[in-house]
Formats: sequence, C-alpha cells, structure tokens
Amino acid sequence: MDRVTVSRMRVDCAVPRDQPNPMAVRARVDDACVRLPAVLAELLAPLAKLGDEVIVLQRVEITLDLDTSLPADELARAWASRLAIAVATAISPASRTTMLRFPDEAHYLARFLVDAASGRAMQTWYYRRWRGLAPLAISSQLRTAICEHPARGLAALATLSRAERIQVLSTLGGDARRVVEEVLASGEGGDVTRAAQALTPHVAALLELQALSSPWQAALALAAEVAGELSLAELRAAVALAVAVASTWSRTTRVLAPALGALRDAADAPSLAPLLALDEPTRRALLAPLAPLGAPATIVPVASWPRGWVGSSCCCRDWPSSASRRCSEPPLVTRGSRSSPAPPEARVAPRCWRIPCGGTCAA
Repeated sequence: MDRVTVSRMRVDCAVPRDQPNPMAVRARVDDACVRLPAVLAELLAPLAKLGDEVIVLQRVEITLDLDTSLPADELARAWASRLAIAVATAISPASRTTMLRFPDEAHYLARFLVDAASGRAMQTWYYRRWRGLAPLAISSQLRTAICEHPARGLAALATLSRAERIQVLSTLGGDARRVVEEVLASGEGGDVTRAAQALTPHVAALLELQALSSPWQAALALAAEVAGELSLAELRAAVALAVAVASTWSRTTRVLAPALGALRDAADAPSLAPLLALDEPTRRALLAPLAPLGAPATIVPVASWPRGWVGSSCCCRDWPSSASRRCSEPPLVTRGSRSSPAPPEARVAPRCWRIPCGGTCAA
C-alpha cells in the first residue's frame, strides 16, 4: 500500500455560542486542512508494510475537540493523529467497518472491469475512483481503465478467469484495437524472442477463445497470460506478436506489411510482420499449436521481394497443402496491369492461405 486516497472529506465544526469570532476559527481550521494531507501521509507511512494490498473503506467517522489557538502545524498534527488511529482501527481484523480488500491494484482493476462489463460498476461505492467514467459508453470505460496503466491493465486481465476475460474483451469490442495501440505506444518493445518463448506455451489457449470476434481481442487475452512473466518492454513485444498470431486464425491473411514490427498492414488489418522478426525455429514453435485452426505452420520473410512489391496489393492462388512438393502453378503478384510470378521466399509450408487483393485479382 503505497498511498492513501480520500475521495471525499466532510468537516462539520461546532463552536461555542459565545465565541467572539467564529469566522477566524473557520479560517484556522481551513489552514489546518491544507497541511493535513502531508501530515496524515507521514503518520500512515507504516501501512506500506502491507505490501501491494488495496483496502477500500466506505466510511471513517471521528469526533474530536481541537484547540484552535495552536499553530496551524500543531493543529494539523493533532487532527491527523486522530484520523490515523481511526484508519488503523478500521482496517484491523476485528473491525466491523464496511470495507473490501484486494491483493493488489491489478486485482482491484480486474473486479472493476468485470462489473463495468456487466453495467454494475458505476452504482457501486468502492469504484468511486472511476466515477468520472460514468458518462462514457461501457466499452470506453473499459478501454480508459485498462490504458491508464497498460501493464497493470494486462495484469488485471491475467487475474480473471477465462470466462470473465472473454466477457470483458467481448464487451470491449472494437476498442480492443485501441488498447493494443496504447500498449505499444507506451514505450519501446523488448526482446521478441523472449516474448515469443513466453507466449508459446499459451498459444493453444486460443483454441478456446474463438468466441472473441477479432484478433485484437484474442491478442489481449493471449498477452494477458504472460503479463506476470515479462518485463514491461518484453510485454509490449508480446502484445505485437500476439496480434500477429491471433490474426492467423483467418483463412485470409495479409502479409504485405510496410515494415517489420508494423501492427497493421496496408489494408489496415492485423499484420503478420512482427512474426518476421523471429528466427525460423521460434516462429514455427509459436504457430504450431494453431494447426487445428488451419493456421500456417510458418511464414518465410519477404525481405528479398523487389522494393516495388512491398506494400502493394497482391493476390495469390491457393497453394497445395502438401509440404513435400513445390507449387505446380506459382502464385501471381498483381501490380497495376502487370502480373509476375511470386518469389519463392513468399511460400508458406505446410499449409497455405489466400492473400487478398486490394484491386483486381489475377487468380
């Protein structure tokens, strides 16, 4: 517990009837209020021993007498001392105070995401932190809460059960793409090979996530599985790889990305480019669990394609599914009115896919 947040503080002051200057008393109390947060933070510093635990108290109420003749600093310390005692008493095991406890911020956020997806969060007192999101659509509430701290957002998704995660990501809908973009924009990516090795044992879980309607949603579900294993930079690399892996579900897969590491291709769809940053054995191991979905076993980098082909629209014939022989009819790459054989570097083994045309297809 590294901080204490007071959502609302109400102070009711009573002064003697014969007080000659009640407004002066009010001014001194207001002056003490300004100093109160710093003094209270000092007195509550021992709560850091509780670790990352999050405790949400509905209400703490105290009654005390203050000597307003004291200097403002002393007045604030006397006031903060009583508040600190009240807080410590409220969170003790024997307390009957209404409160909730969460292991850490990620678990707290996770419960908010589930309740927000169900439309219950904004009526609940212990989610006052996110009360400002109430005017937004539910998908926007989820996106904003996750993107506030992207690493924490993915960690929150990781704490959910698979059913809850699917519920949250399904409600997130098209905003899943914006979450992915926010995660990747939050800093530089890390070691893609390390990220791929962490993702590989979890890729088979995608077989159970076909209820999700887009690769952006599936990518967040997959990246959440490794949120606790990777550094923040490596996690960004894992998100980019997860998008590429999830996009191989589609029978129509675009491979003409403008550069390695690009998140979207020229047709604004999830790109396979992050996979091209991996060496062949790592890429093959990463894609192998998705073979039952018809995903390719691997892809071959297209770095040797002529410069004019990269980023252009193209269409290839369906290639034979057998990996033991070459294509009897090489696929065609269409650029304007000219058609040329696709280079051997573009071939996929042992399965094939169709690359969609942006214009007229030659196949």
